[in-house]
Amino acid sequence: MLFLLSPAKSLDYDTPTPPGLAPALTRPQFLDDTAA
Repeated sequence: MLFLLSPAKSLDYDTPTPPGLAPALTRPQFLDDTAA
């Protein structure tokens, strides 16, 4: 039997992102490497 699990069904687009978390999520991961 094949079960297809879709992560899109569990995403919550109605709840806003907490203000403290938004900058961390949108910040590029490679800035620390390029600044050195």
